[in-house]
Amino acid sequence: MLVYEDTALHRYEPPDRVAKLGHLLLQFAVINGQTRTHQALLRIGLVPPADSETTEAPATRQRAVDRDPAIVPSLAKWALSILDGNAQPELFPTLEHIGNLFGITDAEPVFGARDSTKLLNVTANVLWQLALDRDPALVLRQLASDKAPMLLLRQITIDMRWLLCSVIETMQQKCVSSWPTNILTLLGRHDMISNTSDAVSTNTAVSHRDMLANNSNGLTEPKSIVEICDSVLDQHAERKHTWTQSPRAREFSMLVFNRDLRLEEAERLLDLSAPTYTTTVLDTADTADDPDRAKTQYLGLLARRVLALPLGQSLLRYSSRQLNPQGALPIDLPVVAAQFRGNKAASTWTSDADMSWPLFHSGVAAALSVERDQLRREHPSWVLLNWPTEPTDTQDDPNAIKEFDAALASHAGFLLGMGLLSRDLETTDKYDDTSEQQRNISGPLSNMPPWQTFKYLSKRHGLTSIALLLGCACAHRGTMNSSVSKILSLHIPNLLPPGSSELMLLSYGTQAAAMLGLGLLFMQSQNRRMVEVMLHELESVEVRGTSGRLDGVDPAESTAECYSLASGFSLGLVVLGRGLSTKTLADLRLLDTLSAMISGGRSGAAPAPHTDKDGAELDAFAGLSISSSGLSNVGAVAAIGLAFLGTNYSPAAQRLAAPTSLQQLRTADPFMLLWKTLMQQLIMLDHIEPTLSWIESTVPNACIISTANTLAPDLYRIRIHAVAAACFALALKYAGTEDPHAHSIIVGVFDELELAATRPALDYESSLTRAAAQSCLDIVCVSAALVHAGSGDIATMKRLRALHGVNANRSYGNHMASHMALGILFLGGGARFTISRSTQSIALLVVALFPRFPQHYTDNCEHLQAWRHLWALCVVPRCLVVRDVRTGQ
Repeated sequence: MLVYEDTALHRYEPPDRVAKLGHLLLQFAVINGQTRTHQALLRIGLVPPADSETTEAPATRQRAVDRDPAIVPSLAKWALSILDGNAQPELFPTLEHIGNLFGITDAEPVFGARDSTKLLNVTANVLWQLALDRDPALVLRQLASDKAPMLLLRQITIDMRWLLCSVIETMQQKCVSSWPTNILTLLGRHDMISNTSDAVSTNTAVSHRDMLANNSNGLTEPKSIVEICDSVLDQHAERKHTWTQSPRAREFSMLVFNRDLRLEEAERLLDLSAPTYTTTVLDTADTADDPDRAKTQYLGLLARRVLALPLGQSLLRYSSRQLNPQGALPIDLPVVAAQFRGNKAASTWTSDADMSWPLFHSGVAAALSVERDQLRREHPSWVLLNWPTEPTDTQDDPNAIKEFDAALASHAGFLLGMGLLSRDLETTDKYDDTSEQQRNISGPLSNMPPWQTFKYLSKRHGLTSIALLLGCACAHRGTMNSSVSKILSLHIPNLLPPGSSELMLLSYGTQAAAMLGLGLLFMQSQNRRMVEVMLHELESVEVRGTSGRLDGVDPAESTAECYSLASGFSLGLVVLGRGLSTKTLADLRLLDTLSAMISGGRSGAAPAPHTDKDGAELDAFAGLSISSSGLSNVGAVAAIGLAFLGTNYSPAAQRLAAPTSLQQLRTADPFMLLWKTLMQQLIMLDHIEPTLSWIESTVPNACIISTANTLAPDLYRIRIHAVAAACFALALKYAGTEDPHAHSIIVGVFDELELAATRPALDYESSLTRAAAQSCLDIVCVSAALVHAGSGDIATMKRLRALHGVNANRSYGNHMASHMALGILFLGGGARFTISRSTQSIALLVVALFPRFPQHYTDNCEHLQAWRHLWALCVVPRCLVVRDVRTGQ
């Protein structure tokens, strides 16, 4: 009977052989006179042969009652009794117990009979020990580590395999995190694996059912594709990480990306600490005889890429880490290291330049990686727990001072991240009930007491002031909070009372952060006082060098252009999308005033004001003295575009139209044409279509051609700037929709610009064209990722990975754009989040993805690098998961 059970347990055993063994058992019972055993065999499903003549044994062979116990060992019935759990299960009989079962004391297995029921013994032993809860860790360790039992269990039938899995699942609620990782993987407790300190990156998508499903006909089995992938992942898991993805985030990611390694590849590309393995270095005439110099130059180029990684990593790891409120938040810092061919040790890049901004971005990335629902429950005192320890003796240890400055920069980024995660975008949709909004605000930075705020500002540290002002404004955006408004106003010189002393740090970077903070705080409020202040600041910007800074420790290195752009953004945010309904601002004549700033003319030469259908004036403020310095051009264009965003108001869009004459086109700044085209299309948002004909309609008539070879180089540069602006506007409208038409158009433009950006420059004109193509490529790669935000599209990822290499023609800003695009593509690890397409989201994305990226890591001349993280205000959840209330599965 045991041989029959073992044979029937094999999945690939021929059915006719199993049937013949059943016939033999029935005949044995008949011949031996075991009537009750014969009946029991019939009840468990054995069918007698069709040619059987009798089922009764001869009278001379009738056995005694004690020799006919009618006990037929059935593995299926025994397994069901284990699952019932009402009675204490008995040990399943084996060949060693067969003698005791039938009262035979001298029964011993011979001729290898022990091995003939090996599969039956292994299956019964695992089920019995697991059901009795007898040291389950020891049983599961043996099952997960020993290859032979696993190979045997892969051969059992489907019904018994599911019974075994059901018993294993009963242990899921009893296991503890101290068990080995292979046991937790067998039980499907990947949440405990993620929380253990020694957890490694394995393919957690393979559950215990999948492990048992990989069956084999023999005891030896070749490596499957899953095992091969696991071996590859083990090599990547050897790297040390201070970041552990939460179980919920990992679950979402593995459900979507369980068929390939695209997510692991994105994590590898955006890893801050992994050294770069290279087989070649720069081979130029200057370094041919000096290999050390060549390695130094290569590390300098590698630094451009590595120092831009935190901006992409902040997107990839958004809201995916569990917070430990009893300890400080660990921050991964970028490490520029390369291991060259023939060297066993990695070479590390060191520089005396200020690394404050890359460290700042690392702090933001660490803060944004915390799960936002968990962060909002933390007390403001937890922020002070993360304050870096100040060195006691600063004179004898200059390295301690340098480390403390680096810690301050990363902590400043941490503060900004706290403010970015304080509120969802949906909580700022209504601005009529300010008290209701105040009750919905949560987060450490939202509830920070005044004394704690003053403690940070009294440090007079540039990045800390920028992060705190911008973070508080993000946490209270749209609420018009009076306390936050006072703090921000202290950093705007024109808002201070006459004769007051400048107590705060008033660099251009701090002023720009405070000005944009006012725009976020009064977003869509149409506050007249703020509009007047921002108009005045926009028109009265004066040229002032970096020597005008009051504090030399401010690493912002911002200029008047940055403050002018901040004023334009703030004005647009206050009147966001309500340029046609500004009844209280009609006398300011906004459109005429801003248009005069763009053209560089005086207010007296401004065009006649436009009127709406009721005859009310829409454009205003003709009494100002307009400066013609040109610093306010970009900010004024931003103000018009955001104020009339999505209104489809053609008179406002016409103010931003490109020049019509060929001479004006040739003398115009290509970036200003791109900026005006972008804002013009965002005003006419409903007219944007994912078609090639619409893309061509945004290009000036002088630049429309069938092939690019027929255009002069300067006109071709104007054309690609206009096309890039159109792709950016198209991506903002279709962000996160995965629209195939919009994506195919943007990818086509991407391929064209990539070819132009890699074409060799033989003269001055070709070098200008290649640089322009590279700048436009940055915009288009971000646009392609926006359409597929959070989806991990493989076609877009292939193109972004090709831009990841170290190249002398790629600057810090080029790498920043490609890294942010890759992070947007795998936003939050993929599948969980996407980008909102509301009016507020589009405006904030324009600020964050401003289409002119910095040239180096200290460049803030026109756009403050802290604004690059405002995308976090546009993230919305996209996935709904149904879970069992009792089990959480």
